[in-house]
Parts: sequence; C-alpha cells; structure tokens
Amino acid sequence: MQTDIVRNSWHWRYSSAELKSVDLIANLVEEICEQCDLDTDRPRLHIVLGELMSNAIDHGLLRLDSNLKNQPGGFDRYVAERLLRLERLTVGTVRVTTEQISERLLRIAVQDSGQGFDHKAVALRSADPSCSHGRGLLITRHLCESMTHVGNGNCVVVDFSVSR
Repeated sequence: MQTDIVRNSWHWRYSSAELKSVDLIANLVEEICEQCDLDTDRPRLHIVLGELMSNAIDHGLLRLDSNLKNQPGGFDRYVAERLLRLERLTVGTVRVTTEQISERLLRIAVQDSGQGFDHKAVALRSADPSCSHGRGLLITRHLCESMTHVGNGNCVVVDFSVSR
C-alpha cells in the first residue's frame, strides 16, 4: 500500500497483492477515522467503503457478474469464484482518495484499474425489489450526501457527511 498525504487529503494505492488482505477495509476505515478524527461515523463509513471497495475489486478487477447469484447455489458459487479469481489476480490496482471538504464533509473517491461498467443500467436493475442482490450502490447512495460515477464507471465519488 502506498499512502500519500496532501493538505486535508489522503491517498492510498493498493496493488493486486495487497487487495487480497482480509483486513483491507477495516484498516482503511481505521486510517481515515484517525486522520479525520472520526469515531461515531465509523460503522457508516465501514459500510460505504466496504461496498465501494467490494465493487471495485469484484466487478472492476475480477470481472465477476452478479447474475451468477441468480442461479441455484449462486451465492456460494459467486464466493468460490471470487476467491479463485482473487488468488490468481496479479495485475490491477484500487486507489482511494479522501479529502476533507469541510468540518462536516468528506469526499471519498474509489477508482479501480478495470474497464468500468454501465452504471446507469446497473442503477435501473438495482431498483428492482425482486432482485436478491445488487443493492450496494443503493445503500451507499442512501448513506452519503451524494454519489457520482466518473469516466467509464471505474471511479465512484461520494460525499460523506460526518457528525461533529
């Protein structure tokens, strides 16, 4: 992991080897909370970063299709395929940037080195209540002030409000 600190801005770059860490998201949440002096927002931040990082890894780098979950035993097959692809991953990065916009607002960007995706089509599918998966972006959108996909969809920027 490479970390750069610029005035009120923090940057992390995770290599394919580092993305295999079980504690990746918990450690990132801990570092952001320490840098920004956050405590009460830790659970919400953990959910948001968990969703954004999981999407970047699973769909951006590993190219996993969530529709696999629709088949009988699909969730188990999805997890098994994720573990296999993650084990074989040798190329790819995820970058996280956190900027303290104000005392009450953090801007967090998560960008993977993958090909991106059609985020508008995914947003339409996520709104389907009969679907048993794909609600991560909806949850993230609900927990943040705003959420924007940048470029080809391989970068998501959220404005995360903090309580002071």
